[in-house]
Amino acid sequence: MWTIAWDSLPLLFWFRFVLCQHESVHVHSNAGNIVGFANTTSFESVRYNVNTFLGIPFAEPPLGVLRFAKPIKKARFTHAFSATKYGPACPQKAEFSQQWIPGKPMISEDCLTLNVFAPAHAHNLAVMVWFHGGAFVIGQSSIYDASTLSGFGNVVVVTANYRLGPIGFLATDDDTAKGNYGLWDQHMALQWVHDNIASFGGDPNLVTVFGESAGGASSFFQAIYPSNKGLMKRIISESGTAICPWAYSERATVGRYSKLLGMKLNCSVATNVKLVNCLRTKPFEDLIANAQVGTKEDEIYRPEWTPVVDGEFVKQLPPDAFLYPETMFSEGRDTLADLDLLIGINDGDGGFITMVSLLPFVQSKITPKSPGLDIVNNYVTNSILTDRFGATVALLADTMSFVYTKWSKTTTNNTYLQKMLDMSSDYQFFMPAKISARAHTKVQTSGRHTYMYLFTHRSSYAHTIPWAPGAGHGDELPYVFGFPTSMQKGLNFKDTLQSAEVLLSEKIMTYWTNFAKTGDPNKPVAVPLIWPEFDLNSEFYMDLNTTLSIKSKMDATRTAFWTQFAPKALKGIHNFYRPVSNSQQSTNTFDLSSVIG
Repeated sequence: MWTIAWDSLPLLFWFRFVLCQHESVHVHSNAGNIVGFANTTSFESVRYNVNTFLGIPFAEPPLGVLRFAKPIKKARFTHAFSATKYGPACPQKAEFSQQWIPGKPMISEDCLTLNVFAPAHAHNLAVMVWFHGGAFVIGQSSIYDASTLSGFGNVVVVTANYRLGPIGFLATDDDTAKGNYGLWDQHMALQWVHDNIASFGGDPNLVTVFGESAGGASSFFQAIYPSNKGLMKRIISESGTAICPWAYSERATVGRYSKLLGMKLNCSVATNVKLVNCLRTKPFEDLIANAQVGTKEDEIYRPEWTPVVDGEFVKQLPPDAFLYPETMFSEGRDTLADLDLLIGINDGDGGFITMVSLLPFVQSKITPKSPGLDIVNNYVTNSILTDRFGATVALLADTMSFVYTKWSKTTTNNTYLQKMLDMSSDYQFFMPAKISARAHTKVQTSGRHTYMYLFTHRSSYAHTIPWAPGAGHGDELPYVFGFPTSMQKGLNFKDTLQSAEVLLSEKIMTYWTNFAKTGDPNKPVAVPLIWPEFDLNSEFYMDLNTTLSIKSKMDATRTAFWTQFAPKALKGIHNFYRPVSNSQQSTNTFDLSSVIG
C-alpha cells in the first residue's frame, strides 16, 4: 500500500473531483423509496464510485409545539424521495456559516436531515456516522463531503444535522423544557441508520459514531445513553469529550439564560410555561440573533447553550463520573463499557478558544502594576479551578502556577501567553481526553479496546496564531475526509498540497476505517506503523504527523496534577467520590506529603 516514493516528490498536485449525478440510484428502504445519484471521486489518482444520497429527512420538522421537544420519527415516504441536494443547516448565525460555505448558506428550522455515502455495490459494510462540531451553536453536515472517505476506506458514511443553540439546547430549571434536543436528534439519526442502512449496503450491527469538538463530545453523550445499546459498536472522539468544560452546564445556569433570552424577546418569565410557549412563537431568526445573553465572563469556558443534566438523556454531570467511573450510573457505564474507543486531540487545540475567550479577559486586567504573568498566576489559576470544582484553595492555585511554569526558560513578554495557553488547553481539551481514555479503559469489557492519538502536524496551509504552536483545533479534519472541496474555503487549503500531507491523509483514513471495521486501527488493511492499545500502565498513544511515532504517558506531570493532586487538595471542599478501605479513615485535612511523597 505504501509503495510510492514520496521522498522524491516535494510537492504533489493533487486532484479531487466529482462527476455529479450522471446516473440515478434507487434504494428501497424501510423509510420508503429514496433516489440518489452515482458519482466518482478520486484520491491519489485512484477513482472510487460512490453512491450519494443527500438531504434525507429522518424526523418530522421540529416546528411549533415540536420546538423545544424531542424529535418525532419521519413518516414513511409515500412517493420516492429525491435525495440529490443537501438539506438546509439548522438555525445558527449565518456569518459563521459563510466562513465555511461559499455563498449564502441555506438555513431553516426544518433541518433534521442526513446524507449517505456508500461505495457502489456495497454489501454489509461497516458504517460511520458523523456528527459535526461547532460548540453546539454552529455547523452543518454539508461541510463534510464523505465521498472520498467512503470510497477509499470502503465504508458507508452518514453525516447528519442536529439542532443547535437555544433551539437545540434551551432548558428551564424545571421539566417544562428539559433541554438536550440536539442530542435527541442525534439519537434519532442513529435509530434511522439502524433501521435503514442495510438498504444502502451498510451493516446496522457495525456502526461507529465519530465526530470532532462538539461532535466528539456528542459521541460520548451517545455512548452513555442506554437506549443506544445495539445502535452503535464503537466511537471516535476527535478533540472533544463529554467532560470538556464547554460541553456541559448546570441546568439552573441554562435556565437563567433561557429567561434572559425571553426578556430580550419580550416574553413573560412569570412561569416557565409562559416563557417556553412565548419563545415557541418567535421566528427562529430572533432566537438566534439574541442567543448571546451571558456576560463575557459567563462565556470564558462554555457557550450559553450546551447539554445539561435532564435526568433522562444525561443523568449526571460528566466530570466526576469520568474521573471516578465507578460512580457512573450503571446503565450508562455498561453501555460505554461495551464499545471500542479511539480518542485524541491536537497539540494546538486550545489556541483558538483561548484567543477568543480567556485572552481578552486577561488582557483587560493587565496594568503596569499587574503584568500579564501575575494575572495568569492569580486570576487564571483561580478561575479555571473554580470553574471545574466550584471552589479552590490558595495552595492549589499556587501549585498549579508552579506546575505550569517552564523553569528552564527565560521569561519574556510572551511567557504569560504560553502559560495561559497551556492551562487553558489542558482544561479545555487535553485532560478531558486523558481522563476519558482512562475511564473507558477501566470499565471496558473483555474484547473491547481503547486507542489514543495526538495530532501534531502543522499544515502548510494552516491559519497561524504566533503564540500558539502546533496543530490547531480542527486541523485534522481534512485529513480524515481526504481533503474534500467542501472544506477548502473554511480551512484554506489549496489544490496543491505537500505530498507528505496527502500521505498523512491516506494513513489517517486507513486507521479510522480499519477501526470502524474491526475495533483495531491496525487491521484489516496494512498500516505503516502498528498502533498499540492505550492501557493504564503505559498509556501509549500515536503521534500523528508526517512521520508517525508511538509515545506514552502524555503530559504525565500535568495529568497527575488534575487527577491526583487537585482532588486530594480539595477533599472536603468538592464532593469527590473517594473509595476508602476498612483500614483507612476519612479526613478533611489536606496532607501535601500524601500527594508528593
